[in-house]
Amino acid sequence: MKRVLLVCNSQSGQLTRCAEAFLEPLKRAGAEVDVVVPQPKTAYPWPWGFDNFLKVFPDCVLGLAPEMNAATLTAPHAKYDLVVVAYQVWYLAPALPIVGWLKSEAANVLNDTPVIALCACRNMWQRAFVQVKALVAAKGGRIIDHVVREDSGPAWATFWTTPRWVVKGDKVGSTGLFPPAGVSDEDIATLGVPGGKVATALMAERLGQSVLQGSEAPINRLFVIPELVGRFFFGVWAPLIAPSTGRVRWLLSRVFFVSLCSSLPLMVPAAVVALFIRLFARTWFQGKVDEATA
Repeated sequence: MKRVLLVCNSQSGQLTRCAEAFLEPLKRAGAEVDVVVPQPKTAYPWPWGFDNFLKVFPDCVLGLAPEMNAATLTAPHAKYDLVVVAYQVWYLAPALPIVGWLKSEAANVLNDTPVIALCACRNMWQRAFVQVKALVAAKGGRIIDHVVREDSGPAWATFWTTPRWVVKGDKVGSTGLFPPAGVSDEDIATLGVPGGKVATALMAERLGQSVLQGSEAPINRLFVIPELVGRFFFGVWAPLIAPSTGRVRWLLSRVFFVSLCSSLPLMVPAAVVALFIRLFARTWFQGKVDEATA
């Protein structure tokens, strides 16, 4: 019997549903699936609320793993044929519970094991995946594929609907002017297709290399430069906010938020700069694309 491990921490339940849809074909094929739900000692709230959403910003950007509940980290077996690491994206970085697991001794189960990363997020996941790849590699794991499902609404709508869902827990809204936040049921259901391909490869012992050939995580080149700019911007603010306390931290967090909102009009000139970089620094740009590819 083939053994598969799923590592997944989902606040809203969406990521869990994505993982279940992806793994269902593997279960039907006869694989035994174990699940680890890594939990920090102090749980992150859902919905976040505005203050809590800001508080977590420095730790996300700096990759500071929370203190984890050790009882939730260890897999039932020491060795698996495949590990699926499901993650969310917080502030262009992997969510802290999965960072906590990947930095723990329990993640040694990844050593010399094929790994598939599964992400459900708004639309900017490239830099977060680069970090996930590095953390998996540090434990000796081999990411063979990356599967992504982005929020199903148009990008302009998710600028409003995703923060509303995260901060208030309101996925639908009262006006009906915007589509529901998150990944639609229809898009989640499509995860059975790549799951079926992986199930076939697993049973045939063909997980030595990519099964999906990048088809489930195409790189949107329009987001390469904005994500790098965002990471730089976040990297300036996070070290300033992280050591502060009390009223100073409160003030810095809100100055950061205001500066973040005021930077949105710069997206158009940034897009122009990105176009020039793609034209005249193609080797460097392609390197950034390759970084975000499984």
